[in-house]
Amino acid sequence: MRVPSLNHVSEDMFLIDFGEDEFANQKVGHFWNRLDKLRLPAWVHPVPGVTSVGFLIDDYFVGEPTLPGLQNDLLRCAQSLNAKAKISYRQHIIPVCYDGEMGLDLESVAQATGLTKEEVIQRHLSVRYTAELVGFLPGFAYLGGLDSRIQIPRRSIPRAVLPAGSLGIAGNQCAIYPQSSPGGWNIIGRSPLCLFDPMRNPPCLIGLTDRVEFRRISEKEFTLLWKQRSK
Repeated sequence: MRVPSLNHVSEDMFLIDFGEDEFANQKVGHFWNRLDKLRLPAWVHPVPGVTSVGFLIDDYFVGEPTLPGLQNDLLRCAQSLNAKAKISYRQHIIPVCYDGEMGLDLESVAQATGLTKEEVIQRHLSVRYTAELVGFLPGFAYLGGLDSRIQIPRRSIPRAVLPAGSLGIAGNQCAIYPQSSPGGWNIIGRSPLCLFDPMRNPPCLIGLTDRVEFRRISEKEFTLLWKQRSK
């Protein structure tokens, strides 16, 4: 198991890197949860990744004399983590409809994997996912743990527009597009939930280290839930 290291990306950013082993993302989650207790100065801005946490320094404080001490404290904290310790997280059950146009790529995913469409759906539903990263779009959570039988690459040609709630798979992850946007993931369903609301606390429904399971719904239930979201 690799010991966490501190790497300088530029004069105003450094990383605490947890390596690439199977526990790296779990240690990122532990470390991220501890940052509140460390009381970072306002001029340091942490940014979580899948296997590292970046720290962006406001330009005016790049030469701050207390920075090396802070970096040492962060590194010691990272190196003291027990990857197998319990971590706090929220549990979400997300409704998703796989029917009709909501599963834009369901047929092509089935063909690529040698499964039926129903088998693809059941394998997607069978997993409890972990939010390994939140980024790209506000509220866009990269959910790790996708069943190996339905792991396929991103589409060779991304779509210019995907509707909000589109659920895609790529590699060993799945994700839901919180807003209408371009996207290159393989779309197998759609969720009616609002994943990002700037007026909500927290604004992102799914946060780092959260666990997610999916619940299958009909088009009728999707429509009802979508109307509730719009109110």
